[in-house]
Amino acid sequence: MPLLWKVAGWYQWLLVTDDGSRIIIGYPGLNLIPKDTNMDVDVLRIYGSEGMVKSIALGDLYQSRGQLSETVSHYEWEKAVYLDAVGHLVIEREDGKKVAFDPGTGKLVR
Repeated sequence: MPLLWKVAGWYQWLLVTDDGSRIIIGYPGLNLIPKDTNMDVDVLRIYGSEGMVKSIALGDLYQSRGQLSETVSHYEWEKAVYLDAVGHLVIEREDGKKVAFDPGTGKLVR
């Protein structure tokens, strides 16, 4: 099969949509971010054949770092990140709330 598209680099973790049209690359520190991290740091990036579709910053998920769970050396920004049954990118926040994006467009759906 010929190469359809690619994203350069190596990544700690990623998700691939069922149709293969998008990949979601996760933050290299997995679910932990340094305590001095700004709210504008990208924690997820959605890519397709046209390049980056959307970057999702910590500030797209939370209003402040005070909403995050604190560890000894970091903050935990997510409990789970997955693609649900209808293909939405779901982020389960530390407070139990779920935020979902359409990986095709990068738009918030809930």
